[in-house]
Amino acid sequence: TNLSETYMELCDEWLEEHEEALRARGIDLHRRAGQQLVPLPPEGLVLHEAVEEVSWFKTMLPVKTNRCISGKIEDPDFMQRIGLDPVMSDENGTAKLVLHILDRCETAWTTIAELWPEQAGATVPVLELIRRHRALMKQEFPLAERFIRPGFDAPRVS
Repeated sequence: TNLSETYMELCDEWLEEHEEALRARGIDLHRRAGQQLVPLPPEGLVLHEAVEEVSWFKTMLPVKTNRCISGKIEDPDFMQRIGLDPVMSDENGTAKLVLHILDRCETAWTTIAELWPEQAGATVPVLELIRRHRALMKQEFPLAERFIRPGFDAPRVS
């Protein structure tokens, strides 16, 4: 969980440090309801979305990482004891969500680096942290990607 907490701290630091520069680009991190929206060009909209992804997932990542690790530690044989497929355990489902969050975070930081080249260097440690986190999650939860999320991964019936 240290990686996810470090990720959150890096995001907080970057967002705080760049709040004025983002605002100058029309991206307000603390926009309030009813506040006038600033029209952005397409590239600005994409950058805004990437920053929103970073802001949204920075707190979710540590929470979900803690949840899957706790489930694995507290009762690793629960699913087998009750006769259910261990692939479909809560910890595997949550680990799959963590992997999905990591993918979205990586895409967001890559987008920031592409659309704001002056920030490309600042994204390198964050992207490396995401890659390390993903590798550890896959090592600790090798069945996570086989978990079937109802409504997301289940085959559609026509």
